[in-house]
Amino acid sequence: MQDTGAVRHRLDAAIGVEVTGVDLSRPLGDADLRTMTDALNRHAVLLLRDQQLDPKSLAAVARRFGPLERFKMLQPKSPEHAERYLCPEEPDISLIGNLRANGKRIAIFTNGAPDWHIDYMYRPRPNRCTLLYAVETPPVGADTLFSSLEAAYDALDEALKREIDDLQGIYSVERLDEFFRLSEPERPLLRADTIAANPPAIHPLVRRHPATGRKGLFLAPNALSHFDGMSREESLALAERLFEHAIRPAFHYRHVWRNGDFLLWDNLTTLHSATLFDGERHRRLLYRAMIGASPESAPPP
Repeated sequence: MQDTGAVRHRLDAAIGVEVTGVDLSRPLGDADLRTMTDALNRHAVLLLRDQQLDPKSLAAVARRFGPLERFKMLQPKSPEHAERYLCPEEPDISLIGNLRANGKRIAIFTNGAPDWHIDYMYRPRPNRCTLLYAVETPPVGADTLFSSLEAAYDALDEALKREIDDLQGIYSVERLDEFFRLSEPERPLLRADTIAANPPAIHPLVRRHPATGRKGLFLAPNALSHFDGMSREESLALAERLFEHAIRPAFHYRHVWRNGDFLLWDNLTTLHSATLFDGERHRRLLYRAMIGASPESAPPP
């Protein structure tokens, strides 16, 4: 594999870095992979512009960062429904946007109010990273927002840090379903087998990054049941206080998409949210890969 000499440039934001000098349509060399992985660990969001990728070449790049996790609907209506949003040429890649075929939506369409979240927070081991590649983007709108949970933790006062450092959050699919139901009241009720297959997950409220040792909040209120040892009312009040702090613009990076953008982010140290666009007038298509959870390594001394 040939290394091309990756160069990092900090984005003009609280988080994020752009890497230049790498053509991802060619096999990704070890030195460039190390540069990109280090940039991701330190800056949480990694951007490469002007790439030329198809689903198979994108999946090959993504697998260099870890094993891929195939998208699975929480509660599909049928086997066909479960497979609808997967790329036919490469099922480890899912489709994001407003595409339809035969009158049915074939891409995961998000176009509502901002929904800050961490992917798969209701699982014991959320996916490590998420990757998006822009095939077709609207001329305006459909930006993706990121907020740094490490910068948010750093900005807390010391007394609050001591108060929350040992708290454990309990997350559940039932709480996530309640959140979705606020905007989709017609949503089918969760089946008993779905609930049984997804028991509550426990995550520390303050998480130390396995590569850098840096502390950050680890919080997604949309799936939070409560904090261990606290009532639900107390838990939600604290979670809301921390959440409003964590999504302050001072901790943001707003990504304005261009065709050919490759964006990879650390799912464990960022909150992210979609933004609105005119889906009636404009098409949008992104390819998404999810890099599965990897064993936690000890932080550096």
